[in-house]
Amino acid sequence: FSRPVEATKRPRPKLWPKAAAAPMPPPTEGVPPPPSSAPIRAEQRLGDVTLILNHWKRPTLHAQLEGCLLRGSVLPKHVWVCLFASPEEAAYRREVESAWATRFLEAGSELRVVTSGFNFKFFGRFQMALQAPTSY
Repeated sequence: FSRPVEATKRPRPKLWPKAAAAPMPPPTEGVPPPPSSAPIRAEQRLGDVTLILNHWKRPTLHAQLEGCLLRGSVLPKHVWVCLFASPEEAAYRREVESAWATRFLEAGSELRVVTSGFNFKFFGRFQMALQAPTSY
């Protein structure tokens, strides 16, 4: 008993309405602002953590350092900024050696720059994690 299938197609019901896209904030241009002078939160404690930031051409180093120091719940014991064959090495080094190094030392954390002429890409970051002196 086979019956012919009707050739009419019904539209599929929409399960979720499309949400309107939120407007994107304008991109920040120019030099990032200097390190915040806001005090380190009192409830923030020094953890047994090594934070590895791998940068090549990203403009986010300032925001990541500020977030780590001021907004994190645990302050990392070590912060390593990895620059593997980065064309922006001089700018990143200036950013790290500015007031950031002093702020991290005052908080009991250590901020270092790790450089290489060879681009290890993400493999280098994973290898660095194996050599970290902390548990996490």
